[in-house]
Amino acid sequence: MEQDLYEKIQERKKEYEKMASGNYKELEELEKNSLVKRYIYLTKLKEYVDRTNFFDGEDPNIVIDTLRDYGNGKINETNEIWVFIRDFSVKDYKKVYNQVVIDKPEDAMVAVYRDAENNQREIVISLEDKEEFERTHKVVTGDMTILNEEDRYFNTRWQFFKLMIEEGQEVAVSKILEKYGVNKGRNR
Repeated sequence: MEQDLYEKIQERKKEYEKMASGNYKELEELEKNSLVKRYIYLTKLKEYVDRTNFFDGEDPNIVIDTLRDYGNGKINETNEIWVFIRDFSVKDYKKVYNQVVIDKPEDAMVAVYRDAENNQREIVISLEDKEEFERTHKVVTGDMTILNEEDRYFNTRWQFFKLMIEEGQEVAVSKILEKYGVNKGRNR
């Protein structure tokens, strides 16, 4: 074996040992370098484009990836568009989401809405307040031919993000309300 190859093997062995022992000092230093960060980002982006063999300039994954990299995975300031998920009995809501909701009997009905941009933001209201909520807020149903409410929510979210990338936030809000709005023309 050539001497330089033998030396590379020994170097590699030492690197393996450092990593195995939990010594990440060099890695942590490299991660602080903006050029290294940019290199890692571009490498992942290239892998994604190569893997999907598709990019039309409108891919909503741009939003998801940017959120992951810069927004801690969520959007804090949204356009306050609420996607109607469905009506539940309090008992069923507890079963599905494993959460306690408003202080109502288990057979009482509640309506569930999720923010179109921040899927971690949800509102649960009593059915008696549903009409008032929908009258005073920007509420959409999404494509009601999609029966699974989670699929319908993410389809609506995806469409909103795609419109936002193509045409801007204001136009996206208008178009999504026009297409799926509960109170078409009355939403603010």
